Amino acid sequence: MNGTRGRAATIVAGACLAVVLIVVPSAQAAVTASHITSPKDPTYLIYQDNSPNTFPVAGTSTGTSGDHVDLACYYGTSSYTLAHNVAVNANGSFSAPAVSLANPPFSPCWLRAIPSGTAPAKLKPFAGVRVLIGDNRLYTVDTGPNAGALYDYYSFFQQLGGGFDYYSLGSCGVCDGYLSEPSFAQQTVTFWSNAALYARPTGAANRSEVQVDGANAYPTLAAEQINSKATGLPKLKYSYSQNKKTGNVVIHETDPLVKCTDPTYPPTTVSCATFVPTGVTVVTTMTQDQSGRLAWVSDVFKSTDGKSHALDLQWDNSQRFYGSSGNASLDAYEFPGHHSYSTHVAGDSVSLPSGPGTIFVRVQGVPDGNVLTGRGAIVYDRTATKARFRYATSDSESFTLDQTGKVPAGGSTTFRFAYAQGYTQASVNSLAHLASGVFKGCTVPKVTGKPLATAKKAIRRANCTVGKITHASSTTVAAGDVITSKPKAKTHLDYHAKVSLVVSNG
Repeated sequence: MNGTRGRAATIVAGACLAVVLIVVPSAQAAVTASHITSPKDPTYLIYQDNSPNTFPVAGTSTGTSGDHVDLACYYGTSSYTLAHNVAVNANGSFSAPAVSLANPPFSPCWLRAIPSGTAPAKLKPFAGVRVLIGDNRLYTVDTGPNAGALYDYYSFFQQLGGGFDYYSLGSCGVCDGYLSEPSFAQQTVTFWSNAALYARPTGAANRSEVQVDGANAYPTLAAEQINSKATGLPKLKYSYSQNKKTGNVVIHETDPLVKCTDPTYPPTTVSCATFVPTGVTVVTTMTQDQSGRLAWVSDVFKSTDGKSHALDLQWDNSQRFYGSSGNASLDAYEFPGHHSYSTHVAGDSVSLPSGPGTIFVRVQGVPDGNVLTGRGAIVYDRTATKARFRYATSDSESFTLDQTGKVPAGGSTTFRFAYAQGYTQASVNSLAHLASGVFKGCTVPKVTGKPLATAKKAIRRANCTVGKITHASSTTVAAGDVITSKPKAKTHLDYHAKVSLVVSNG
């Protein structure tokens, strides 16, 4: 796996790699207070590893010419200095037009301007803004006939309540989840590797995690790991966008599935010198919202050769749920159809009922609301037959979620997941309920002949939204009752789709 997954390991082992300010006798007596005026609060930034970037900072202070400030990010009792010795002007203002985003703190933080070389005991006089710095990185083949080809990416997005980092389908998927409390003092690692399809899953396995028409198939990263010099290495496509006001994120990925001409498993550089298309490409959309507490995944398997295809999937799902230390082997799960939590060891297999479901995760014996561990839920939108535990160690615990499907000729089929995280069970339940409602969608209820108020309630209960309301005369429908709805009853729509009504004037 790519080294960037060490971000979570670094957080767990090193408590955010903080650079603590060293107390030095200050000559900055005039700087007794400051105020960051730019950027605004909160600000969402992304560090571009492949082309390092900067951001501007400005503010005011009680200092004057000859004084200097450091720009430091505070989270809990730790801090990280982003810029040293920024000069103060005669009127107390200061400006740093190009503050480096390299090596950003791994936690949301308060950006403050403090007297250079000091560590003030009281931070209130140094008014700051909340800064949430993410990370984006592209991985390309270094050498050989496929040099320069994109095979994987890494992206990390922080919001005020938490965040996730992401890799491609064959790499790690929804790779890590993080929870942040309001003071930013504690950052808990929750999920570890989810909605991913590996070429060589950890633990007992004699196949890849995705098979197309009975043949082992490989997304781009998996293919690159097998043989980066092979003919027919697939081409990954990737893009993302972030809402600068909310921090919400959308990632788009296109990942062709290939297979080796030699079906020998596990594949090697010798046995797999050539990849050929399976006729299926996966179009993935990953969305992060709810203040960084919820990650959504939609994987659309599309027929690219005009033929139908059978899918056999073992989705990788790995968890941690601890902060600076912990033991993932104590993770406990409540699976659909079960009414209590239980721990598991490698080799365990849990049968699941048909239909959509939610798997709840917590650490065994830890009270609700504990900020060192957090809680989570995995929501899936179509039948999964089994959860197979591959390994259970102190570092992380993993199971695969078994699903099958058919890609119609020239068409597509979709698998959706949501990963919810929170410190309390109530917050996780609420997010899981939201995800389940979104996956269920909106089925327009029958509201004709019902009073408008009753119709509105029925529409909202069905996960729909009341749309345009117009009035018309009617000799058969009483005044105030609904004449028609558009779309009509039993129509299935997306979550919160609008339903327009025509109401009788009598």
